[in-house]
Amino acid sequence: MINAKKILIICYFFFMAFCFPSEPAAQDQTKTVQWLKTASYSEKIKFWVHLSSELNLLYPMNVDSETLLINSAPQANGMTWNYKTINYQYSDRSKKGWDDFLSVVANESIKRFCTTPDSLFFRESNASIKINYYDRNGKYIGVIQFEAGKDCAK
Repeated sequence: MINAKKILIICYFFFMAFCFPSEPAAQDQTKTVQWLKTASYSEKIKFWVHLSSELNLLYPMNVDSETLLINSAPQANGMTWNYKTINYQYSDRSKKGWDDFLSVVANESIKRFCTTPDSLFFRESNASIKINYYDRNGKYIGVIQFEAGKDCAK
């Protein structure tokens, strides 16, 4: 069973392997964060597209018995991950039920991003994080969004 922390570890290693394959990870991460701070909009887009493309080679992936990570997509300054519930369809819960679900997942996701060493890169680059949820039939449930650096400082 793969949890969110393992996914972040995978993201980190893919990122390091493709951006700076010959240098120690800590130095690579610092260099990349500094580069992203000065990179043009076009360069940032290319960076996130490349990272997303590499990660999508791993997907779809079961996160747990209830959740499938479908794919990732680049943003101008970050990543979007798309998840699908395995056993639930939208009509199984009320709108409030899904909103409550997203609230719990948002709190846990932000807490995890803000505290794990594996997500340090996202925090230092103040990456935009977007997590979309869909039901087992592909119907949109909702979204969780935050800025890794800014929201972790709270």
